[in-house]
Amino acid sequence: MDDMLVTTNLQYPSVEASPRPPVFELSVQGADVEVSHPGTHVEVALSGPQGRPGADGPPGTTYTHTQSIALSVWTVLHNLGRYMSVTVVDDAGNKVEPDVTYVSINEIRITHGAAMTGRAFLN
Repeated sequence: MDDMLVTTNLQYPSVEASPRPPVFELSVQGADVEVSHPGTHVEVALSGPQGRPGADGPPGTTYTHTQSIALSVWTVLHNLGRYMSVTVVDDAGNKVEPDVTYVSINEIRITHGAAMTGRAFLN
């Protein structure tokens, strides 16, 4: 092991290294370690303890728009103050792919190729 230099944080001196040319096995318990060998340089950093949980985000909000009058353009005013993802289904529950335009953070316009009824789910 005279060709190998092992440096460790002195707070955690438990380091074991054994040469097995051309591979070195290194076992470390709770430390940041730097291993040097002629012609190579390897750094190993271990993960620390898990941090504190972050603050809760805002509650999830959804909105369902029911279009009971057949129109090719639906105007949906949801007043949720953000750009929502939109899924649209026809009256039979089949997913359809209309054009969705975000007029503002509170209003979307859904444009179909033909007049239809159905629902728009926003989340």
